[in-house]
Amino acid sequence: MEHKTSPESILCRQCGLCCDGSLFADVVISKQELTPIENIIGYEERSGRIFMQQPCLAYRDGDCQLYNDRPGGCRQFECQLLKDVKIALTAPTEALKEIRQVKSLIQSIKTLLSQLEQLDESLPLSYQCESALSEAWDLSEADSQQESREQLYDQVAELESTLQDRFRSDG
Repeated sequence: MEHKTSPESILCRQCGLCCDGSLFADVVISKQELTPIENIIGYEERSGRIFMQQPCLAYRDGDCQLYNDRPGGCRQFECQLLKDVKIALTAPTEALKEIRQVKSLIQSIKTLLSQLEQLDESLPLSYQCESALSEAWDLSEADSQQESREQLYDQVAELESTLQDRFRSDG
């Protein structure tokens, strides 16, 4: 387990984007990893592979409820922001600021999804956005609805760019 002042302890507990459905839609796990946790998480099998669904049901209040038994994909993942802090490319205070900005943007997106009646917190954020943005625009709908769709499109593009640059790890 990480030390209480390690970058992982500080940043990951403030973030959780890799667990809450904001960064990923699912995580590949093995049958051996599934067995001890299958009654705790949501999962599905596709094409002979097992996927732990996101948002993870074991992630609550900033903590992983199965931290010691978490799958290898969860154990091994480090976001780019964390990697940058570990090599002193980004200061921890700056990283926390970036996390707050991304979380604020996500909250704004969720507000727009709610206005468009597309908010379903049981689904990954990307699925919710894809559903909302793939609907045909009804030109007879209220201007506020059209404006919400335009804002959602812009904010999703901004979020995806930020997630790709600062949070998704390139290996």
